[in-house]
Amino acid sequence: STERTTAVEVVSKDGETVEGDKIYTSFAPKFATADLSSAKEIGSYAFADNDGLTALTLSDELAEISDYAFTGCVKLTAVTLPESVARVGAAAFMNTAITEIDLEKVVETGSYAFALTDVEKVKFGEGAIVYPYAFYGCEKLATADGLEKVSQIGERAFAFTSLASADLKECEYIGDFAFGLSDITSVSFGEKLVALGNNPFFGCSIKSFGRNEDIEFNGNVIGQKLNETYDVSDTVKVIDGVLYQAVRKGYELVSYPMMKEDSDYVVEDGTVRISAMAFAGSPVVNATIAHTVKAIGDKAFYACANLKTVTFKSYAAPVLEEEFDESYASLPTSLPVPGYFYGFKGLGISKFTMWNVYGRTTNVYYGANFVDRIGHTDKTLVMVRPSNGQNYDSFIFSQYFGTVIQGSLAATDQTLEVIALINSLPSEITLQDEARVKAIREAYDKITSYEQRSLVTNYTVLSNAESTIEYLKQRENPEDPTDPVVPEKERSKFGAFLKGNLFGFAVAALVAGGFIAYIIFSAKKSAKNETTATDEESAADSEESAEETAEENGAAEESAKDAPEAESAEQSGSTGKTEE
Repeated sequence: STERTTAVEVVSKDGETVEGDKIYTSFAPKFATADLSSAKEIGSYAFADNDGLTALTLSDELAEISDYAFTGCVKLTAVTLPESVARVGAAAFMNTAITEIDLEKVVETGSYAFALTDVEKVKFGEGAIVYPYAFYGCEKLATADGLEKVSQIGERAFAFTSLASADLKECEYIGDFAFGLSDITSVSFGEKLVALGNNPFFGCSIKSFGRNEDIEFNGNVIGQKLNETYDVSDTVKVIDGVLYQAVRKGYELVSYPMMKEDSDYVVEDGTVRISAMAFAGSPVVNATIAHTVKAIGDKAFYACANLKTVTFKSYAAPVLEEEFDESYASLPTSLPVPGYFYGFKGLGISKFTMWNVYGRTTNVYYGANFVDRIGHTDKTLVMVRPSNGQNYDSFIFSQYFGTVIQGSLAATDQTLEVIALINSLPSEITLQDEARVKAIREAYDKITSYEQRSLVTNYTVLSNAESTIEYLKQRENPEDPTDPVVPEKERSKFGAFLKGNLFGFAVAALVAGGFIAYIIFSAKKSAKNETTATDEESAADSEESAEETAEENGAAEESAKDAPEAESAEQSGSTGKTEE
C-alpha cells in the first residue's frame, strides 16, 4: 500500500510537549528491544511495522496500549502486560508473533488487537469485552481460559481459531459470525444472554444447541438427558436444537447447527427473519419457510449441497438480503457479463444491478442466498409457492429455482393481523373487552375475500367473545329481575355444549316433530272411527226403541178393547151372585 501506517513525532514547544510531524515507521530505526518502563503513555502507531523488535518492557503505570502501537512487529514473540493496563487498543498487536497473552486485568480488548498472530493461549478476566476481529485468524488459538467470564464478544472475534468448545455463561452479546469457521463443536449459554448477531457459529461442527440436564429420582441424580427445546433467557431460546432470538414483531432464526442430521426442517411460526449464513453448509434437504418470514439473510443457505426443495408459506415473497463479497470479484469466472470475457465465460447475467461497487467502471451482480452465487447453479432447486403468492416470479428467484410448484393459499398480512388480534383476546371475556371485540369484528369484516376469511381458523373465538359480551350486557340489565342468573362459566359451558351438538339437536327435533305429528294423526283417526261407531249404535238403539214403543202402544190398545168386556163380565157375575 502507498499509504503507510504512521507514528507522530513528539516535540517540545513553548515549554509544552506537542505532536509534531508524522513519520513513516517503516523507515524508523529497526531496534530489537524497547524498554518503556518509565513511559506512562504510548502513542498510536508508535512502533508499528518495526519488524526488528523482539523484546518489550512496559511501565506499571501504563493504563492502555494505544491503537496500532505495535502492529506489524512480526518478530515480537512475547509481551507481559502490567496489571494497570485496562485497555488494549485496536490492532495494537496485530500481525505479531506473540504466542500467549494474559488479559485477566484487561477490560477491553480492541478490534483486531491480536488478529493474525500466532497466539495459542489467552486468559480473560471478569466482565471482559472482546471487540470485533480481536483474535480473527488466530489459527493456533486453542485455549481461552476465563472465556466463561467474558460479557461481550464482537463480530468475528474468534473466527478461524482452533477453539473446540465455548462456555459463554456470563456472555450478554455474541456478534456476527463470532466463532465462524472455528473448530467449535459444543457451546453453552447462560441466562444473561440478551442478543445475538448473524449466525455466530457459522461453519462450526455443532450437532445441536441442546443442553444436558440432570435426571433426578427420589432426590438423587441418576443420569442426564439432552433437552433440545428450552429458554436460554427472556430473549434467546433453543427450539428443536436450533438457536432463535426474539426480535421486533417475532423471532429470528439465528443458527441452524451445521451437523444437525435432520434432512427436513420447518422454520418456526412467528419467525420474521432468517439470519445471514443461518443454514450455511448444513445437510438440510427440504426447508419450509414459515408464512411469517419477511427476510432471508445473505448466504442463508450458502453451500447447502443437499438442498432440493424450498417451500414458501408467505403471501408476499421474502426479501433476499445481499452483501457484496470481494471474493466473487476476484474470480474472473464470476463476472456477470454474457459470453466470454478475456477468455473466461461470464455468468450471463446482463441488464441487472444488485449493487454498484465503488471505484469500478461496471456494475457487479452477485447473490448467494440459496447457492454459492447467482449463475453458478444448474437450477435443480424446486420452489413450492402459495398459489396466490406475490413476487415469487422475480428475476432473483428465477436464478435460484428451476421448477416452481403451486401450493395452497397463503394468508395475506391483513388476514394474519386479524388472526393475531383474535389470538390476543383474553380467555375470560368481560364487558371491558367490548370495544376491543368490536374493533376485531370490524377488522374481520374488512376482509372481503371469502378465501381469506376461510383462513381465519380461530374465528369461533371471536364469535364466542361476542356472545359472551351480549350475555353479560343482558345480565347487567335483565328485563325480568326475577330471572335466575346463570354463572358465566356454566353459561359458557352450556353455550359450548349447544354449539358442539347443534346438528344433533336439529335431527332430534325433526324426529320428535314427526313422532308428535304421527300421534296426532292417529288420535284424530281413532276419534273419527269411534264417532262413526257411536252414531251407528245410536241409530240402531233408536230404531229398536221405536219398535218397542210401537209394541207397547199395540198392547195398550188391545188392553183398552178388552177392558169393557171384562168389566161387563165382572158386572154380570156380580148380578148373578146377588140373585142367588
